[in-house]
Amino acid sequence: SAEIGSAIVGAPYTVLSPSLPATIGAGETVDVRVRYAPVGVGSYVEELRLPYKSGACADTLRVSLRGEVEGVELVSDISSLDFGLLDGCTTERDTVIEVENSSSFTMTIDGSRLPSGYVLLEGLPLSIGSGSRRSLRLRYSPSSGGVSMGQGVLEYEPCSGELSIDLRGEKRGVRFTLADTIDFGELVSCAGSEKELMGSILMESEGTGDGSVRSVRVEGAFSSDLQSGSVLEDGKATEFVVRFEPTGEGFYEGALVVEIEPCGVERRVVLRGRSTLSSVRGESLSFGLVPSGSQRRGEVLFINDGSSSQGVERVFGVVSPFRVVRTIPGLPTTLVPGDTLHVELEYTAERGTSRSDVVMEVSSPCAGEYMAEVSGEGSSGGYSRIVLPELSGSPGEELELRVEVAESMGLDIEGGARFVAEVEFESSVLVGLGGSVGEIEGDQRIVEVRGDLQGGEAALRVTLGRVESTALRLRSIRWETNEGEELPVVVDTIDGKFTLNGLCRSGGVRLYDPRGSVGIKSVSPNPSGGKVRIEYSVVESGEHRMRIVDGMGREVGEIFEGLFVAGEYALEWGGSGLSSGVYWIVLETPTVVITQPLQVRN
Repeated sequence: SAEIGSAIVGAPYTVLSPSLPATIGAGETVDVRVRYAPVGVGSYVEELRLPYKSGACADTLRVSLRGEVEGVELVSDISSLDFGLLDGCTTERDTVIEVENSSSFTMTIDGSRLPSGYVLLEGLPLSIGSGSRRSLRLRYSPSSGGVSMGQGVLEYEPCSGELSIDLRGEKRGVRFTLADTIDFGELVSCAGSEKELMGSILMESEGTGDGSVRSVRVEGAFSSDLQSGSVLEDGKATEFVVRFEPTGEGFYEGALVVEIEPCGVERRVVLRGRSTLSSVRGESLSFGLVPSGSQRRGEVLFINDGSSSQGVERVFGVVSPFRVVRTIPGLPTTLVPGDTLHVELEYTAERGTSRSDVVMEVSSPCAGEYMAEVSGEGSSGGYSRIVLPELSGSPGEELELRVEVAESMGLDIEGGARFVAEVEFESSVLVGLGGSVGEIEGDQRIVEVRGDLQGGEAALRVTLGRVESTALRLRSIRWETNEGEELPVVVDTIDGKFTLNGLCRSGGVRLYDPRGSVGIKSVSPNPSGGKVRIEYSVVESGEHRMRIVDGMGREVGEIFEGLFVAGEYALEWGGSGLSSGVYWIVLETPTVVITQPLQVRN
């Protein structure tokens, strides 16, 4: 083993690991991690020394370390730029500055920061190759008189570098001061909504007289009262109105273009505004037919489907036989876009049709009212709530389908009331027994169930069919007196369900389609000296196999083996390798075996 002492190395190098001093066993390898962290441009050469001792022997391991940092800098021949004096009607001046990439890397100018009145005319980002120079166009276009000065900055990558140049310019003579942009911000669109802002033009001519507006053009969803021919008094701001008049929801951008005399100066003011929609949708409620004297509850909804929040103050306008139970959330409240106010109502049914308005009052952003309607019809007849059961069973099992009268009203009449109901379900998994065999319409079987206020039932047998479960639905129900006279009854229904048990799931669930038949339909040509086409059908879902056996029952070939669903199929089989003679095609399903002779002549 050897003992390594503390590392000796100068900046900007440091040893990160291992922790020294340390002992290393014979044959071991230790990685020494060194960090290089230069603080400036230049070359960095150092020696890493690792003193070590093994027994009586001592020495020092020396490793030369070298690194170099190259500067990344965008440079220009000038550090300041003076655009000079703009006098009279001169409104702008352009010049060119040269910049150079003195590094060995490609640089990208990706941004600029310039004082007011100065514009970089180059599109960014702008790449400059290693050792290359680039001309950049710069414009001085002051919006007012006087001296304009400040520092212009070009931002570049890599290393988030900046090149700064001092800028100076002066404007004398005729000067026009006009905003570059008028931003209306957000306008919530209520009926006839618009927004006005003030703008102004300041002309300063240094004694040459007044000016005038030669022409005005407004673009987009905006308008202005600034007129052609308007006088611009020297040294005095001329005010005007700009209106934002959106036609719908969204972001709008337009322009106010003004041509000014003297000098024929054209100024373009960018106009911006955003319109958001104030909209609430009321969803009405109908209780339908309800027995007179009974009570029902339901909800009217008010949905904020606009893009601005709504300040809701109250809900009113509900008249008897309806009443407001509560609102969720409570009032007053704010509905943000997408929120819903739930108004829970109670209806005490009266004979005949009843209606009432439900009005939601909002205070902001647009004060107003939104309306929905609640309605119901009170029946002078009875009421019943019918519940169908949740059943399950295995193939062959007999079940009782019970139609339960869970609740009734107004049916306790002399002689009693009775009903005739029709219940429907998938026809292949349940079969009616006795007098309840039922009729089939499409895939549905309809059985009749008779009963009274205590309910009624029908006997069914479970069969293996096309599905594992089926809904039990009340197709129709007729209430009548013992004399057969129909009674007006409001009916509510809760559907049931049947689920098939006892299925064999090995190799997939095995279902059965009673509408088809299993068998080998045709084999052609037969006799055959080569390929044959076999058409067959199966009525079960599950594992199926088809093979060829000779006259002694020995298997001489397999045609297929796999999972199938009920249906019609066809295939071609080569028949190669069979000598002349009589063979048998054997189709094996989960429950039956079908054979068909095949004569081979070679």
